[in-house]
Amino acid sequence: MVSADELIIDEMNQSASAAMQSPKRGMSMNDVEANWGQPNSRQSPVGDPPISRWEYPGFVVYFEFSHVLHAVQKK
Repeated sequence: MVSADELIIDEMNQSASAAMQSPKRGMSMNDVEANWGQPNSRQSPVGDPPISRWEYPGFVVYFEFSHVLHAVQKK
């Protein structure tokens, strides 16, 4: 007979779930807006290459040109 213990860590499960619900690297601005709607705010592009930021209630999306560079969860 084989037995095993199951360890559930809520923080990890929440992080994995939240990561699945935010934009993925390489998505276009149009795809992000189609999936998550209008952001709460938009920061105009800064620097070279141009980096812009869109803020949503649960995360912030950073774009390089018009594609997702990173999506960061808010705490």
